Amino acid sequence: MKKTLILLFALFSVNLFYAHSAKNIILTFDEKNSELSIDAIHKVSNEKKHYINQFIIFVNDKQIFEKKYNLQTNKDEQKDTVKIEAKAGDKIKVNSNCNLGGKKSGELLVK
Repeated sequence: MKKTLILLFALFSVNLFYAHSAKNIILTFDEKNSELSIDAIHKVSNEKKHYINQFIIFVNDKQIFEKKYNLQTNKDEQKDTVKIEAKAGDKIKVNSNCNLGGKKSGELLVK
């Protein structure tokens, strides 16, 4: 029993060592086409095992969209473009989640 607990603790600790949030979330909004581009900077060694697995999008603090992923765009980032409704003065916020743990948010004020 003691060996099992030690093994589980060691495996959990290794996962925490590799887990990290995105370094930065870069947002751009094309008002003409109603497109939000999201670029989550998240450097990993294997984008199929360690990746940004979720974006949650808010406009003026109201959740409007959620998207989940099973792998990352590439080893440097998770990118996506989504259609949303927003106008000048609106605050867009995107929360990102790493599949191994870690969260990061980015905000943009539509001009």
